Amino acid sequence: MRDYLSLPVCISLSIKVVAGPVAGSPGRVGSHIAIQSVQFVRATSQEESDPMTTRLAVRLTQRNLKFPLQAVSRLTFMLVFALAMAGTAVAQAVPPQVGPYGFVVNTASSNNPCVQGGSGILGVINFDGVGGITGSYTLELGTGGQCGGPQQPVTVPGNLTGTYVANPDGLTWTTTLDLHVVTGNFDEHVIATFVMVVNGQGRGLQLALTGCTGFLCDLSENVVSAIGEVQSGGSTKTISKGFLTGSYGMQSTKNVPSPQTSVEVWTFYPNGTVTLSGTAVAPGPTVVCTGNSAGCGLQGTYSVNPDGTGLITIPPPPGGQNTKTFVFVVTNGHSGLLALQTNRAGDGVLYEVGQLQ
Repeated sequence: MRDYLSLPVCISLSIKVVAGPVAGSPGRVGSHIAIQSVQFVRATSQEESDPMTTRLAVRLTQRNLKFPLQAVSRLTFMLVFALAMAGTAVAQAVPPQVGPYGFVVNTASSNNPCVQGGSGILGVINFDGVGGITGSYTLELGTGGQCGGPQQPVTVPGNLTGTYVANPDGLTWTTTLDLHVVTGNFDEHVIATFVMVVNGQGRGLQLALTGCTGFLCDLSENVVSAIGEVQSGGSTKTISKGFLTGSYGMQSTKNVPSPQTSVEVWTFYPNGTVTLSGTAVAPGPTVVCTGNSAGCGLQGTYSVNPDGTGLITIPPPPGGQNTKTFVFVVTNGHSGLLALQTNRAGDGVLYEVGQLQ
């Protein structure tokens, strides 16, 4: 059930005590309350600044409504209850669950020389239930950036802190993340502010970047979004190498400099091996296999950390040179997976979202 915030209510009663016969008791005289008028007004805390604020004003005027004195407490309770119900018009935003969520921030292009090849972030954020956030992340700067040398991708792991506060609209949250970025000559903090909606009965997050300060930030021509998924999902299964046994349907997204998407199946085995197969589509359209057909299947190894993060390593094919690596976060018990390719040899940054088949 959704929680609500009560708003101030002002009650004004005009009453007088009168004497008169008691109904059903001839000859008996008793005292009564005669309500001559009732006025109650509910005003929101932002009434002066918000033109959409609702004001409720009801005036009832009725003379000679008589109530016995012993009914006064009951009448008072009824009035207070009715007004309290009238004051529940502003709902509080659905909060995230206390505990960890996996999250991925989409790639973004920029005129900033550090991130011309796109950027992406994958990690874990922990909500403490009282407005505080801690976590870890992996930042990927795609090929074309200049922070790690000309045309070189850069992978930066790090820790983060932050806050989350319910917004006055009663629907969304303001989430601020402080990422400590240390790479090359950089040792700076990137402060990213998101508007956030919680969905799936607290199991999912939808975020859009509304502000950013730091060397990575350039929102003049870009928009950045993110998603999050609760990690536990109610599962009590121990995280280990065999934790991911099974196949996951995955979809990848790469936005810049040239867009690409793919649909894939990642199959994990208890012995720590993994296979990747599927089809990638680029503009044209150009359709290429990423898996078993035409002899282009990929096979490698994986490891999982106790916090649900992990690493996939795909060695180069015979005669090849480039090793593929992915960092990932297990979500929704073990039924969800978020992934980010690191040190990508091609242009841009690629991330993936999937579910257990």
